[in-house]
Amino acid sequence: MSARKIIAIGGSDAGISAALRARELDPTSEVTVVVADAYPNFSICGIPYYVSGEVTHWSNLAHRTAADLAATGMTVHTDTLATAIDAAGHRLTVTGPDGATRDLDYDSLVIGTGAVSVRPPITGLDQLGPDDGVHLLHSMGDTFAVMNTLTTKDPKTAIIIGAGYIGLEMAEALTLRGIQVTQIEALPEVHDSLVVDLEYLGRDSYMPLFVVLQAGAVLDAAMKAKISHAVRTALSPRFVPDGIFQVAEIPRTLSGKKQELPIKKLLLGQPLKKVVNRDAMANPACLDWYLAFAQKRLADTAAQ
Repeated sequence: MSARKIIAIGGSDAGISAALRARELDPTSEVTVVVADAYPNFSICGIPYYVSGEVTHWSNLAHRTAADLAATGMTVHTDTLATAIDAAGHRLTVTGPDGATRDLDYDSLVIGTGAVSVRPPITGLDQLGPDDGVHLLHSMGDTFAVMNTLTTKDPKTAIIIGAGYIGLEMAEALTLRGIQVTQIEALPEVHDSLVVDLEYLGRDSYMPLFVVLQAGAVLDAAMKAKISHAVRTALSPRFVPDGIFQVAEIPRTLSGKKQELPIKKLLLGQPLKKVVNRDAMANPACLDWYLAFAQKRLADTAAQ
């Protein structure tokens, strides 16, 4: 019997975690990871600490080196774009760093490409880029562009649009570099958030949004409407949550990454002990609220 072929598209946490787990469950499987850039398994959440200088070299952001990944038995194709999927034929079309196109056969395909940075609806913003001093921060390539601006233009001021976790950390990082920072947030009442998309077989999905509000803010009907309007305007109606819930904290790993997948599994009914390692969390006590929420949601769903 031939070895099972598994391909993961995406070389950040989702794609690499899926590949590692596949190899763990079936060491005979042929696991391939397709990565659009040259930096698989890098800590994107750690970028602000490299910008501030607390992480002394960008290579220290790597969770695993290329040699570490190869030692697991997986094959990693870097600087390779996935351009087409033939679901019926189980083939993935990719374009390599040399520009050549080829097909990769698979038995199972995992798409773990992550999110796309949201650009605020500012006229003309789509015409601006790093050469103009305007940056997105999503990848290592974006990071190098930011660092190039900092070293070649020596800016004295900076504006950060967004006051989420990365936005706040970047504000701190630039401040540590002696730059005067102004931060703009469309929803100043929201300090942090986590959205989870729960997909079910045979019935509609459910997408709750958990928010940590600034001191003094109240999650009343008006605030929920404001948040929903902001999501609908910045993204699309498809991303408007089914429910908005105020929480004290968003669960995070010791490195600061949001625990979206463990919370999703918890809400789908998996035991807490199997979905998250409390010792690997920065704020494990907050899990009690999510566990109670999951139990109530499961009970309410079963009663319907």
